[in-house]
Amino acid sequence: MATSMIENLTDLVTGSTAGESIVFSLSDLSDFARILSPFLSYAEKAGKRIIHIRFVPDTDVSGNETQDLSARERRPSGLEEIPVRLNHRFRHFTVAVHEAIRAQEAGCIFVFDCLSELQTAWATDLMMVNFFTVTTPLLKSRGDTALFPLMALMHSDEAAGKITQIADCFFDVSSDFKNIYLRA
Repeated sequence: MATSMIENLTDLVTGSTAGESIVFSLSDLSDFARILSPFLSYAEKAGKRIIHIRFVPDTDVSGNETQDLSARERRPSGLEEIPVRLNHRFRHFTVAVHEAIRAQEAGCIFVFDCLSELQTAWATDLMMVNFFTVTTPLLKSRGDTALFPLMALMHSDEAAGKITQIADCFFDVSSDFKNIYLRA
């Protein structure tokens, strides 16, 4: 992966974008880990606190199963983890996530588990979009930056369109065996 792409992405996320919500639309969730790994190093050097809002148990941020690993072993260096139990009750889950966010100092970088997991749990794109709609203003008001992976082609055009409109940055991510490509 080109260092300049990571530096530019890092500038975008750690620089002047306090309060930004950045969505990565992916066909392969492991690409998010490939983007995130070098970014974590740059953000950590910049003194940014990076928090993973984890609602998918037994997986890491790239969706790989980790039930045989301790929480410390499965977490990339520099990434704090806050587990939030995902259940079928939208309000209960959303309040728990918001409380977890409010409990942190303002100006953090939050890395969320894949938004598509919410659609799986709630069986509707609408509730996933509603979660994104009510969570991004909270993050923006605190000056927090958030990274949200989203599986491409898994959601209705209407849902993807609403998330694209709400997000401050929306990247379509594709890759081959060697490179990752981001299209804004």
